[in-house]
Amino acid sequence: MEFPIKHTTDPVYVGGSVIGMKFCDGIIIASDTRVNYGSLAKLMNVQDRVTTINHHTMISSTGEYSDFQEVVRLLKEKALEDSLSSKSYLGPDELSNYLSSMHYYRRNKMNPFWNHTIIGGIDSEMKPTLYSVDQFGTILKGNYLLAGMSQYFCHSILHPQYPQDYASISRDEALFLIEDCFRTLFYRDTRAGNQIKFGILFTSINGEIKYEEIVREIKTNWDYERFLKQANEKIYMENC
Repeated sequence: MEFPIKHTTDPVYVGGSVIGMKFCDGIIIASDTRVNYGSLAKLMNVQDRVTTINHHTMISSTGEYSDFQEVVRLLKEKALEDSLSSKSYLGPDELSNYLSSMHYYRRNKMNPFWNHTIIGGIDSEMKPTLYSVDQFGTILKGNYLLAGMSQYFCHSILHPQYPQDYASISRDEALFLIEDCFRTLFYRDTRAGNQIKFGILFTSINGEIKYEEIVREIKTNWDYERFLKQANEKIYMENC
């Protein structure tokens, strides 16, 4: 007896929010290291949620973790093919458009990659570039981009503080803004983790492209009166 082919209809092992940001010398892509099974915190120290595709391209994704692993495998395979040829160049611009085509193809087959991806790096002109690609293949370009629940919580944090020209924001200032966003997410998003991995791709003083990883634990304070009373606000008001 032959069974029909079944596709994934819902994400199972799901990663949280991703934030990408340009700064004067490069880009930062950050995510927490937690992967959830429904509302259960299944994996707490997944370090490859932020990873590199090649020497000048970096990627991270929210959504189905196994789909993200497959996307990374396919992109690295394409980048390896490119590295064997001296007549082509696959940087963040090319790989972002290739990823968009992959998502659109899978969407039309009714078997999408259940991911919203932030991808970017240093382009052929040695300038930072940043893209987001959703599960339908929609591609966006910007100085900072959000995926997951950060789209709802973090625009109001970043919009008034991020300068119009990315060249005027330093690496430390960008790290501070992103960390502030993840602190808010840890307070407000029940599926967010407090250990954050930052992937930093940048050009050094001598013009070399370098990659660095930083892992930080978000410091939080849960003693605010609003946090303590909000869950039982109705009871508190009735007893006043």
